[in-house]
Amino acid sequence: MKRDIFEDMRVKVGCMYISDLSSLEKQVEKELLNFSLEQYSKEQIYEFCEYVFGKNNSIYKSLKDKSNK
Repeated sequence: MKRDIFEDMRVKVGCMYISDLSSLEKQVEKELLNFSLEQYSKEQIYEFCEYVFGKNNSIYKSLKDKSNK
């Protein structure tokens, strides 16, 4: 069973609600770059990045580059 990146990140950064993640952008970015992403689908990672970071898809591109190495 795949994990839920939204819930996992909520717990990791210590916020009460998933909706709080977008207000903690820098902290989420730092944690996300150190996350083991193999347990999440590419679609879920993309949706997560779009939800937290909006139209700025540079974080997603960084993650994609990292996983291709």
